[in-house]
Amino acid sequence: MSRLLKLKRQVIAEANKRVLNEQEDTNKLYGHILMKYIEPHLDKNDIDDFGDEFDYYDNVITWGVADYISAEAPERSDDYDYQDELEDEMRDWWAPI
Repeated sequence: MSRLLKLKRQVIAEANKRVLNEQEDTNKLYGHILMKYIEPHLDKNDIDDFGDEFDYYDNVITWGVADYISAEAPERSDDYDYQDELEDEMRDWWAPI
């Protein structure tokens, strides 16, 4: 019985480590997209040219994600579900407003 418990604990520990590594990788990816692809749109576009803050950030995130996909994941350029999901995840992760 104790071998089984030890094995279960080891499996749980490995799963936790894997989840933490995936989360760290996700944070690095989102930070990379923000700095390299979204920031330039923040610099080029004036928030006053948009209806409100939500419209502004929605657009710069959409443009930044599109730039990221074009530059670093061109094989996913026709995968609109992936683009939409990545945009939503960026909005949740960054949450500028």
